[in-house]
Amino acid sequence: MRFIKSALATLIFKVIAMAAGLAVSIVIARVLGPEGRGVYALVMTIIVMSASFGVFGLPSANTFFAAKNALMARTIGTQSIITGLAGAALSIVVIFLLNKFNPAIFRGLNEATWALTFAIIPLFLWGNLFAFAYLGRGKILAFNTFETGQRVIFFVLSVFILWYLNRPIETYLAVVLTAVGIMTAVYIINYFRDVSPGSIYESSYTATSLGYGIKSYVATLLTLAVLRSGVLFTNYFGGNEAAGLFSVAQQMSELVIIIPTVVGAILFGRVSKGDSYYLTPMVLRTTTAVFLPVTMVMFLASDWLILSVFGTEFSGSITALKIMLPGAFLLGLEVIIAQDIAGRGYPWPAVLAWVPVLIMNVVGYVVLIPGSGVNGAAISVSVSYLVIFGLITTYYVKLSGTGLLQ
Repeated sequence: MRFIKSALATLIFKVIAMAAGLAVSIVIARVLGPEGRGVYALVMTIIVMSASFGVFGLPSANTFFAAKNALMARTIGTQSIITGLAGAALSIVVIFLLNKFNPAIFRGLNEATWALTFAIIPLFLWGNLFAFAYLGRGKILAFNTFETGQRVIFFVLSVFILWYLNRPIETYLAVVLTAVGIMTAVYIINYFRDVSPGSIYESSYTATSLGYGIKSYVATLLTLAVLRSGVLFTNYFGGNEAAGLFSVAQQMSELVIIIPTVVGAILFGRVSKGDSYYLTPMVLRTTTAVFLPVTMVMFLASDWLILSVFGTEFSGSITALKIMLPGAFLLGLEVIIAQDIAGRGYPWPAVLAWVPVLIMNVVGYVVLIPGSGVNGAAISVSVSYLVIFGLITTYYVKLSGTGLLQ
């Protein structure tokens, strides 16, 4: 019952967050068109990838160790602050060098947009780190607050700044930076207000958490490279408009993953405590019963969804969305299985399963995008999802000794 309540609470927040994120996309698409949507997709891709690259796998470690020992909460919080600063600095340096090496990857971003994007990065790192520390402590409401809160801020300000005031995207990002910055400060302060007594920082914990987190870190980076690099490749080969069309199709396809993502996050916390290994097959069956019909409805309604929500300028996203949806369905199931594996310590074979998938994904982009454009990118994405589902499912059965249908 507790699992179901936590999952439902998280699902409600996720629905709000996804709705707000979709609403932002619609406003930007309607106001700025495919090219402007492409620029925004680049900005968010940089921020999201940095939020994973710069945390060194510590979000999952925060959940794992906070669940194991409540007295580690202060140490986890202190390390999270330090990690956010260091990770943001490292991410910015890497992105700066990458842009110098090949500016075509990020074309369309001016100096002001770059500066604001870099300023937002540490806020997302801190939000990510502290959210998963809250999750480990069983604070489901707090766990969901940051993602949902920042999505709502992005939406409200997009309506006011971009649509009502008709200001440029730079003004929008500047106001977002201020609002999310205030929210992040409150989020961190609240974390330290009600933690259990314990050391403010234990140096030995850094090595311990990194030892655990490195597996999750590598897996997250590989996963994110597969999920988010499509925007960069379509921007490189086709420019901001192609990136805008691709990002809309991918965002719509990811709407169906909301339920598996929510369930997987809660399942990870339970499996980490060692008392819920039996849950996964049951959770997969239940989730599929809801997940599959939703995916089928979205496939059949793809034309109407794209044209009515985003407008005729985004008709080029329709076929790409249909291509991605079958793969998105399988990815949703993979997310649940992977979270179970993560709760068991994340063995290296599960982590490295993403390496051949990433290689295949990149080769697919390079071969297919020049000739087939956005649809070629969608094919590469969907096939990659199929392959990782097969690999992770096979390993889970071997690791757990449990069939998915049991």
